[in-house]
Amino acid sequence: MVSLSVSMVNLVLFWLSFISLTSEALVPSYRFHFCSNETTFIPNSTYHSNLKDLLFSLSSNSTREIGFYNNTVGQNPETSVYGLFLCRGDLTPDACQDCVSTATNEIVQQYCPAEKVALPWKNSQQSFCGTCWILQSQIASLS
Repeated sequence: MVSLSVSMVNLVLFWLSFISLTSEALVPSYRFHFCSNETTFIPNSTYHSNLKDLLFSLSSNSTREIGFYNNTVGQNPETSVYGLFLCRGDLTPDACQDCVSTATNEIVQQYCPAEKVALPWKNSQQSFCGTCWILQSQIASLS
């Protein structure tokens, strides 16, 4: 009788783990973000326009099978914006797109609305590369 109840507990724990993993995968979110308050941009500026174009480009290209994309928008180093995303290799293109779309919207609307350097990410306990990684920055911030 004791071994039956131990087996039942293990089965219940297994299913609860599976359900929590499944529900987490259905809700795109990221775990942490970093915003540099040292460099900001002016709303409706050339930089802001380039940033919008970059974020649209990242989100639009997040359905690629390879799960990676980088882009630069702008000709002038002062107003150019650089960005990339990397999705974990075992994610479907739809899951990658959900993550990238959520991150590109939330980072500028909620967390880092005027910062030139912003980094959202979602980590996993098992992988060096999290589910989703997006970086936007100005070249001067990288030097």
